[in-house]
Amino acid sequence: MEIKLETSENIENLLNEYTQNKEVFSSSKENGFFELITREKQWRLITREDEEIYKKLKERPAVKKIFERSRYFREANLIIDAILKIDEKLAQGLTYNDIFTSIIYRDCPDPNHALLNHVEERFNVKVRDAKQLQDLTGIDIAYMSDIENSYCMALEDRYSIAITEILHNNGKYQDLLALNPSDFGLPEQWDGLAKGMNKEKIILKAIFFHFHLGEEIFRTPLREVAKLIDAPYSEILKASRYYDHE
Repeated sequence: MEIKLETSENIENLLNEYTQNKEVFSSSKENGFFELITREKQWRLITREDEEIYKKLKERPAVKKIFERSRYFREANLIIDAILKIDEKLAQGLTYNDIFTSIIYRDCPDPNHALLNHVEERFNVKVRDAKQLQDLTGIDIAYMSDIENSYCMALEDRYSIAITEILHNNGKYQDLLALNPSDFGLPEQWDGLAKGMNKEKIILKAIFFHFHLGEEIFRTPLREVAKLIDAPYSEILKASRYYDHE
């Protein structure tokens, strides 16, 4: 499936086409995007407001880092919003410890990704491990286990974004395998958004979402997915069942 991001200049034409041919489209509005989906193509329509925010901030290091291995994607504005929220809290006189215990959520990768990018920008360093993150931010050592989890969740999100981008660019299964967790500072297995995450799970999850394997109408047939990305059918079957054991 071809997936294309459209900016405000092209939204009107696509919406007109959607209005005239609703029977061939699925649509949804989520995270600042209106999505139009057919079996062959998926358009992600970024709102004018989010487009302007991106244009304004795209050269900021904490924002630019989001797109090191990816074009603009629909969840990016959530990470950007979280970066701006951290700015706001620090300007109010709060500390990173205050921020960590209030708006950095355990069940959401976006604020954790934002925190790591923000710290790396502010201190002009590449954070190598959770202890360095704790040292730089001054977050209470009592939260060390949570800091380790936050750090892994942020790296996991960077890895997932890069894997998804390969699929967006019509990459093959071997291209997915060529990208390793260690390229992002992750060990072979880690506890991030879920426990016991690893390379295989990240790849299966990306395939599951990219080809809409959890949907009825717009789900790409499994053998077609295997053919499209030159993957073993057994791996695509596992991807289709990704959430069966969650």
